[in-house]
Amino acid sequence: MGRILCKKHGTQAFYEMCVHCYADVTRGVKSKVHTIAILNLKICDDCYREHTFKEIENIELDEVLKLSDDKVNTIEMLIFQKYNSIEKKGICIKCYEDINIL
Repeated sequence: MGRILCKKHGTQAFYEMCVHCYADVTRGVKSKVHTIAILNLKICDDCYREHTFKEIENIELDEVLKLSDDKVNTIEMLIFQKYNSIEKKGICIKCYEDINIL
């Protein structure tokens, strides 16, 4: 996992999220958030529906590793297509927790 330099908390781990979740968090607004585990990505309802993240919501890495190379490649392409389909921003984990959205 990467790090981010937060003005308030210094060097911290971060959550990556769609720009809509980021906007809500930075305004202190609590909203429904979907966490896509395989990407450690947080997204809003609109992005979840519009980009059909339900297709990859329950994919677990340990399960993928048991599949054939062809199936892994297919899943990998789908995951990256979804990931690249939305605009994202990172936010300090402590800032996120301060807003009590977890």
